[in-house]
Amino acid sequence: MRYTTEVDGRRLDWEIAGDETHLTLSGPDGSREGSIQRPAPGHYLVRLGNRLIEGYVTPTEDGYEVVYAGRTYRVSVTDERARTLSQLGGARRAPGGGTVKAPMPGLVKAVHVRPGDTVKRGTSLVVLEAMKMENDLTAPGDGVVKEVRVAAGEKVEQGQALVVLQ
Repeated sequence: MRYTTEVDGRRLDWEIAGDETHLTLSGPDGSREGSIQRPAPGHYLVRLGNRLIEGYVTPTEDGYEVVYAGRTYRVSVTDERARTLSQLGGARRAPGGGTVKAPMPGLVKAVHVRPGDTVKRGTSLVVLEAMKMENDLTAPGDGVVKEVRVAAGEKVEQGQALVVLQ
């Protein structure tokens, strides 16, 4: 998975390999290979060469707060999944009703609504697990749930209709 981070106006590109322990960090000083471990939720250990970097990460409304070496940094992160979702457009952020579709193939972990439910923009509709990550698919606008076309435990394909709003 590839990530782009902005820290104090400085851009860093990360690529974490499929085993989620090997990483490549690219920045203005070039690229470095390393490893990453997560001993506990929010606690990360990054090894770049002989250097061990320990940090604590907390999600915020507009990104993350990272505590490293006694300093707190505000960090924004964009991953491939977020870029893909924004490129797919309407499924998550289109105004008004419509059909919320699976942005990628995956497994439905939870369905939070039933036909007839009134929802506000941003209300969680379905949790879709894809690529070892849970994706919370939300209502693109205020509306009423007309149909729910999936159930928890069901596998879905990219573009498959999940919830119809009116």
